[in-house]
Amino acid sequence: MATCLSGFYLLVSNFRSGYPPGGPLQLILPKTLVPDGEILRPLFFLAGPIKGGGNWQQTACDLIASKMDPVAIAAPRRWTAEHPMHTHRAPGQEEAFTRQTLWERHYLDRAADWGCVLFWLLNESKSEPRQDGQPYGRDTTGELSAWRIKLLHNPSLKVVVGAEPDFPGLSVLTCNLYEDLGYDFPIYSTLEETVDAAIAMANQEPRTLLAPQGEIKVGMMEDPHYRRDMIAQFGAEKAAKYFEAGDLIDSLLARGVPVRDIQELLQGDLVDWQLKALHALSETIGNKARA
Repeated sequence: MATCLSGFYLLVSNFRSGYPPGGPLQLILPKTLVPDGEILRPLFFLAGPIKGGGNWQQTACDLIASKMDPVAIAAPRRWTAEHPMHTHRAPGQEEAFTRQTLWERHYLDRAADWGCVLFWLLNESKSEPRQDGQPYGRDTTGELSAWRIKLLHNPSLKVVVGAEPDFPGLSVLTCNLYEDLGYDFPIYSTLEETVDAAIAMANQEPRTLLAPQGEIKVGMMEDPHYRRDMIAQFGAEKAAKYFEAGDLIDSLLARGVPVRDIQELLQGDLVDWQLKALHALSETIGNKARA
């Protein structure tokens, strides 16, 4: 069902069809680069402690795979061929990243758009605590702080957080989320609740602005499947205008411009003057920010 909004329509549409076929679980492990066009959707990234955190990532993979089929998961665990999860490993370019941190940043960004980033902040394992002398959960705390800032600038990113009560610094992390984002950001108390919330968020379709002769899907301009479908539907020249408009709209929304202000610039099919109007609005907003 679509709702008319000033010549546009706000609707949902399912873009999971047409993605590469596969089994119930496609597992992406460090530091493998899988081409974007070969990654199943949705894509989840499992963010949380590794050293001293036990084997919670395998439990999360099992939970997600039991509820979704097909699905892709990027898990920052170096599971070898002897590990049972290794059978789900996706092939790709090995050692494509010089550091695991770079691999993580690559797939964190994609999961936030194509599925969900799942943070699970569990208590340190008593039987297998961290042994290198560094604070438990240090890297996870830094990552979550970085994603708090990203969410502040782009609320459409898909991120969920779950935590056990004794995770170090949890009260500070929670307070910062509430204060910076301006609402009661939910913190789930069990891994299964966090997985369910991540799946629900991944299933939320991106907003789509539909003009009479074409659509602009908010937050999807970098998705290779969306770009392919747009080019096939409209041809390269016209699709390029939609991509340009989509990039501008994504940027304006991220800077807090109301949807209604953008829609007032766009009536009917996309033409050159409407692109110029979007550029002008973007420049005006940028000048105000620099002033």
